[in-house]
Order: sequence, then C-alpha cells, then structure tokens
Amino acid sequence: MSHRSPLRRAVDRWLLALQFFTRIPITGRLAEWVGFSPSMLRAASTHFPGVGWVVAACACSVYALLYLSLGPAPATSWVAAALSTAATAVLTGGFQGDGLTDVADGLGGSQERERALDIMKDSRIGAFGAMALALTLLCKISLLALLGQRGLSPALAALVGAHVLSRFLPLLLVRALPGARRGWCAGR
Repeated sequence: MSHRSPLRRAVDRWLLALQFFTRIPITGRLAEWVGFSPSMLRAASTHFPGVGWVVAACACSVYALLYLSLGPAPATSWVAAALSTAATAVLTGGFQGDGLTDVADGLGGSQERERALDIMKDSRIGAFGAMALALTLLCKISLLALLGQRGLSPALAALVGAHVLSRFLPLLLVRALPGARRGWCAGR
C-alpha cells in the first residue's frame, strides 16, 4: 500500500470509514479498489467526523423537508425530529445505539472490570441497555423537537453539531485514555 499517493490513501480511508459507520454499500470493484486491513480501519478513524457530515446531511434533509412541507402545526417539529432520527438509524444501522446498549449493560451489570467487558461483548440487550437506548432516543427527539419549535435553523445546527461531534470526541478519548483491556489499546 505504500505505492498509493497521500490523496489516494485519504480517499481509501474515507470510503472505509463510510462503509464501516453507515449502510452505504462500498462493494464490488470499488471495495477491491479501496482494500481492507485492520491497520487501514484504524487509520480511517480520522475520517469518522466526515462520516458525521454525511449522516448530518441526511438528518437535516429529512428534518427540513418535513418541517417545511408540514407547515406550522404544533406537532411538526415532533414529526420531523422522530423521522429524521429514524432516517439516521436506518442510514447507520443503529451502530451508535448498539455501542450505547453494550456500554450501559456492561457498566450496569458488573463492577468487576473483566466481567463488565464480557457483558459488553454479548450481543443481547439487557435491562440497562434497553433503558439507556429508550431514554436516549426520548431525550434526543424531545430536545430536537423543542429546538424545532424555536425555528428550523436551531434544529439543523443541532443535528450537524451532534452528528459531527459525536464522531470527533471519541477520537480524543481514544488518544487520551488507555485501552479497557490490559495490554490492548484501540487507537494506537
């Protein structure tokens, strides 16, 4: 891979990040052109905020379309908030929600480090994960609807900020904190 230009490596990493964090298919000849390796995926992490821009564009498009087409009805911002959230869940495959439920189940299920990490690896959703996901979605939709009642611009600004920052801030944490498992570090 060293024969690839810096621009080509950046495009490869961008497409790999897009494929990993959305349901946008990077398949066939394009997937062969991009390639894959665990080290490429680690390097693609710098493009995670860029994926946030794509998800934000989807969320903003759905929100604005509904907000403008439904008119000034009292429920307009609620419908726009709920359906833009649903659109991003479909686009991302619920990736962040899955991570949230894993963490909530692990931290709520055990105070012992290794047991909590084992719980986080379990694909089933437990009570702590279900509560965290439900409350998070309720808060997200409610706050977005409240912003929408103040106007379209505040809601769209919140969508962009949330989707980009939620993919940027973890990069800082990965760099600043040691890995959860001894002898392993995710970002290095």
